[in-house]
Amino acid sequence: MPLNLRVLAGVLALFTTVTKAEPLYWQVSKGDLNLYVIGSVHVGTPSMYPLPKIITDTLTQGSGLIVETDTRDTNGVTYPPQTVKTKDILNKKQLTQLSAMAKSLGLNSDRYSEMAPWATAIALQNDHLSQLGYHSGNGVDTRMLSQATQHNIPVIGLEKLQFQIDLLTQQPDDGKELLLGMLKEWKSSETTMQCLIQSWKAGDENNLMRFAEADGMSAQMRDDVVDKRNLDWANKLSSTSFYPDSQGNYVMVVGVLHLIGPNNVLDLMEKQGFSVTRLNQAKAANCDFE
Repeated sequence: MPLNLRVLAGVLALFTTVTKAEPLYWQVSKGDLNLYVIGSVHVGTPSMYPLPKIITDTLTQGSGLIVETDTRDTNGVTYPPQTVKTKDILNKKQLTQLSAMAKSLGLNSDRYSEMAPWATAIALQNDHLSQLGYHSGNGVDTRMLSQATQHNIPVIGLEKLQFQIDLLTQQPDDGKELLLGMLKEWKSSETTMQCLIQSWKAGDENNLMRFAEADGMSAQMRDDVVDKRNLDWANKLSSTSFYPDSQGNYVMVVGVLHLIGPNNVLDLMEKQGFSVTRLNQAKAANCDFE
């Protein structure tokens, strides 16, 4: 990896004003190991691009792309047998609400009611966001994974895909909490998503924190889905054996909420001797989460 990318990052960090805001991104270094870290929103719109130049340059010329999981590797992936259906865990009022949601999407509610609760929550969210114009193909991690593939850049996953599937499918009551949260947030989901994308583009950490604090997750789910994974990732990233080249330049992209707030990955890495420097210039997003 040419040295000029590190120099460029250092120069960028010196400027106090820019013509427009950027999403949150950081330089994380320890010795000769160097990472440029950007937070992802897993669905998005073309208006989120291009990404900052130091990110795209390092991605195409560097030592590798670090992601939550390499979703291209599906070998041996299995799903548990379905034992509980959505219609089995929702009451009459909730089933009526689900039916109304499906109708608004132009879909038959039977499609959802026959799924496991976790699957219904994911499918309902994806179908709704797609209708609103937010697609996984425009998610930051998906875009960057596609670029890495195109340029034959190594991809290093922090987790196996099977781990993420197990995490999702082994939630209590087959993901009832996820589904009930989706039903509760349905009416505000459009404005929430608009504000999330706007806050990401502006690098508005305070607004993103407000989004994270209002996620409605139970303490146990937050521990499983966020805190334990953050600690595991930080431990892996602090080991030189994790990297194909322990003196290389990498780009890392993970969900932005893993990079801010209590017990975030960057703070945990800093405790293990990494230098963490925020590179972007931000502004306040002109929106609020309901």
